[in-house]
Amino acid sequence: MKIRHLSVLILLLVIIFSARSALCDSLHVYLEKAGKAFARDDFPAALQHYHDVLRFDSLNLNAIRNLGVLYSLKKDHQKSLEYLLQAERLDSTDAGIYNSLGVTYTNLGDTTNALKNYHRAVTINPDKMEYVRNLGSLLIAEGNLNKAQSMIIKALAHDTTDAEAYYMLGKIMIAKKNNQSAEEYLDKTVSLKPWELKYLFLQAFVKEKLKKIDEAEAIYKRIITLQPAHFDARERLGVLYIIMERYADALLQFEEAAKLRPKDLNLQMLLGATYYFNAKPDESRAIYESLKVKDSTLAEKMIGLIKAGVDERLSEMDSIESKK
Repeated sequence: MKIRHLSVLILLLVIIFSARSALCDSLHVYLEKAGKAFARDDFPAALQHYHDVLRFDSLNLNAIRNLGVLYSLKKDHQKSLEYLLQAERLDSTDAGIYNSLGVTYTNLGDTTNALKNYHRAVTINPDKMEYVRNLGSLLIAEGNLNKAQSMIIKALAHDTTDAEAYYMLGKIMIAKKNNQSAEEYLDKTVSLKPWELKYLFLQAFVKEKLKKIDEAEAIYKRIITLQPAHFDARERLGVLYIIMERYADALLQFEEAAKLRPKDLNLQMLLGATYYFNAKPDESRAIYESLKVKDSTLAEKMIGLIKAGVDERLSEMDSIESKK
């Protein structure tokens, strides 16, 4: 009898061990599948596999944390919050969880909790530039420029190759109206990532502010070479050409920009004035009449721009006559 009981006990232990082994294998397989799907941006598959993990282990931190991130990417921010708060309860020392909570709270419009969680992430891991950038971006948006600047500069001491951090410092300096420092940061940004269009555009904008017209022109033209459909670069380059009194070049840029955004009223205002400068009064008047109906303020602005150009030309003519 004792031998029979012992045999039954051994059999039960073997079954339990086999079941546990199978469970571990299943968890490993689903986690691996989920991770691979996430890495190749197959979010539906990743979601399914992480949910499969929770069927075997309802408190699996890896699955819960990643489901929070995935639902955030799917813009289901409330569901993202539920999973991330559960992940926080399981591990209150994971900086990544707090950073993800910051992202989700930001998407929910809860700035107070977003800042609180970004601060926690940076406190736990102050050298992680992703966390610093996220907190810095929100601080800049809230107008807390000095705190954002100090924090980013401190983080850059550990990683001097982060282009986005220098870009953020450039934006801070622009907000502070310190264009000279902004230029230095943005030049550094572009040296690290010379093909990033948003970096190039802000660099050109600052050069323009500093009256470095030739440099600004070259950068705007480079952006357009890289992306011919870049509306903002074409519009700014056109404005630059008006300043330089290169009206034919300005018209070319505004006409190309108008193909991209034909209903942009500010562009129409610039285009109408530029038609006038290019001796095309009929086209200019047509735009003016249209603006009077759609936005009378822009219509008056167009007349003001034309008058400023005419006055400048008359002033130049008077100067020439006085020298004769």
